[in-house]
Amino acid sequence: MSEITINLNAGYEKISPTNELGLKHPPLYHQQRTYDALKTNDLVINTYNTGTGKTRAALLQLFDLKNDNVLFIAPTNELIHQHANDIREFVEEHGLDFYVAEVTGQKLREWEVIDDPGYRLRNPRKLHELIQNPSAYFPKVTRQAPLIFVTNPDIFYLCFYSVYSKLDTANLFHHFLQDFNYIVVDEFHYYNAKQIANFLMFFILSKEFGYFDNNKRKVCLLSATPDEKVLAYLDTIGLKYESISPNNEPIESNSYEKIQTLSEVELTIHSGKMQNLLKAHPEWISDPLHLGKEGAIISSFLRTINEIKQTLQAAGLREKIGLITGAVATDERRKATESFPLVLATPTVDIGYNFKKMDKSRQNIDFVCFDALYGSEFTQRIGRTGRLLGKDDTTHASIAHAFVQGKLHTQLQPEKTYDRREFATLVKESLGEDNQFYHYIQSYAVLEAFYPLYELYRRTLEERQDRIKELFETIQQVFAPQSDTTFEEMFKKIQWHVTYEIVINAFKDNTYNDYIRHQWERTAWSYCRYQAWMKGELETFEQLPKEKEKVILATLLKNNRSEIVAYAEQKYTPIQSLFNFRGSDIGIRCGIYDPNHLFQNTAKHTEYDLFHVLSHYEFIIIPTKEKYHELTGDWGNYCEFFVQANRLKTPPTRVQFNYDAGGIDRESFERQHCWGPTALKGLRLESVPLEMQDALKKKGYITCLLSKRENQYALNNILETRGQFSYPLNVTFNDGQQEYQLILGSQAFLIHAELQGKWKEKDQTAAT
Repeated sequence: MSEITINLNAGYEKISPTNELGLKHPPLYHQQRTYDALKTNDLVINTYNTGTGKTRAALLQLFDLKNDNVLFIAPTNELIHQHANDIREFVEEHGLDFYVAEVTGQKLREWEVIDDPGYRLRNPRKLHELIQNPSAYFPKVTRQAPLIFVTNPDIFYLCFYSVYSKLDTANLFHHFLQDFNYIVVDEFHYYNAKQIANFLMFFILSKEFGYFDNNKRKVCLLSATPDEKVLAYLDTIGLKYESISPNNEPIESNSYEKIQTLSEVELTIHSGKMQNLLKAHPEWISDPLHLGKEGAIISSFLRTINEIKQTLQAAGLREKIGLITGAVATDERRKATESFPLVLATPTVDIGYNFKKMDKSRQNIDFVCFDALYGSEFTQRIGRTGRLLGKDDTTHASIAHAFVQGKLHTQLQPEKTYDRREFATLVKESLGEDNQFYHYIQSYAVLEAFYPLYELYRRTLEERQDRIKELFETIQQVFAPQSDTTFEEMFKKIQWHVTYEIVINAFKDNTYNDYIRHQWERTAWSYCRYQAWMKGELETFEQLPKEKEKVILATLLKNNRSEIVAYAEQKYTPIQSLFNFRGSDIGIRCGIYDPNHLFQNTAKHTEYDLFHVLSHYEFIIIPTKEKYHELTGDWGNYCEFFVQANRLKTPPTRVQFNYDAGGIDRESFERQHCWGPTALKGLRLESVPLEMQDALKKKGYITCLLSKRENQYALNNILETRGQFSYPLNVTFNDGQQEYQLILGSQAFLIHAELQGKWKEKDQTAAT
């Protein structure tokens, strides 16, 4: 069966029988439950459906705060902007004494603050000053009021993990550890294990340093599709928490008055690709639009959205389409929902996004079309339509078209009306869950979390340093209880990382002193030891007399410093990639002149990832930044390449790489690079214009994972469950060639941890 149509019943939420806060309208029952639970718990998780007012549930706590700053974290900048506006409205509506600050990287760059000597302030310093004294950045702040700091998890991560700026490390770390007593993390299900480990680390330090004592600090997590593993970690940390869920409402609440929050939905589930079926049936979109309805099309892939855009434009709908994608300028994205009846969007709008329409009495989105790889994605996307909270007209049903693979069709009965909770369970069981890479927490997350401990240890008086060691033991017990790695072993790993960084910077800046000399000697020794290991002579090296070793190192330092630096870069690069929240450490920005509006509706230029452009577009290279500016009026200051995009490439092609192993044989190469995350310098792109073949050259060493052919099935299974991908890499040795699968950037650690975890589970199963 290629498609099946079912119905989802309307959604209702109970109204609280009390209104102790004196709100204009009584809160929903789950909102009141959340407010009440925060009085007696360290942490509360609200898991109610999308579109039922979870954000407002978290905001009720503001009534009880006295001069306490609030940290509100949301995963996308679009959602941050929306939340900041909603929180301001809430604060103003109820006369609360807070100032709301929307803080993103772009906002920090826009604030032009001049320091006393006349130098522009660096962004981390701006952040420090903003938290310390908001009035310096917001002239409207005429009084000292507590701050509601609405930001993304990237900024939180950089500050809390002490990797935003060495000059501001201590200030920013302490701000985020000490200065916010109410923390809200929205869309908590969105994050993978690497990112969740960051929040767990914050919870651990908050508890161990006493910030939860005496009901001082509170945390509220919001997630319509929570992961049970998160609750297990909270149990291990020892936080007192409560889950506010539709599944644990008290029996006595069954008699409470209800209000409709979600419309009925007629849902058709298709097994084909969305772009192909909409090309064959554009009336699925045009018919409701001609009837005055408004809708959204959501896909995981920008390519799919752009193909559908072309189809619908050809069907005469050009003037009805707004776009919300990463390639669209901020102003155009924010006008999309208000100015156009149809929005085409990538996952930016999955994550709690509310399609606001001015003065619309019924649901803002009447129909939705979407593809979905896994269960939580399906649940989020269907939740974009039929939202009725605060609407007067609740009589109109919504329409949805879902395009999925898997066995969901076989689990459903045509024309049956399903309860939403029952249907959500079927979706989860049929499509499965995305691979959140939880094996990462048991492995590399411990090293990642150690860096802020290392910085904290260095700043702590010697008589108190044992407390930091105890903290490490607690973190290890939460993350990797079976690990026997010691504090001293982790400390040495970070020390080596710092040593390599010092040598790299000293070589680049041509600086030298006794401390730097010692770091050079350490690195030279490490380089010699590594070379001996590669040659199978490690035992001989370790038995060298100290005097002979000194002579070898002195000669090496005199004649081969560039080789030592190259070695330091190769060792430094992978570990540094760990300290990257989203795994975006290898992106290459491309300025795109877009005269045919392939990416946007109005603007004729944009910026996007070069690899995407290479795979999906026919283009010509714009040779200089000056020519790009002449064509677009923009300088593209953060771009490394400039192109004119002419049309979508049909079919798309796959980016491929090649690498020259430098005259060594295959066995030596694999011994060096195929055991785990590594770094390569000299990766070249294949089958692209000559000017782009060395696109990665400026980046020097690139963190990556190389997977052999025999691991292909296991790797692909992991990649497919998370919507990730690898690149083909052809390596040339002195004894032939071999193809590998290549994972780039910090994703190498997530994938490698997952592979190791799967192999370990397989071995344990075989043993039993």
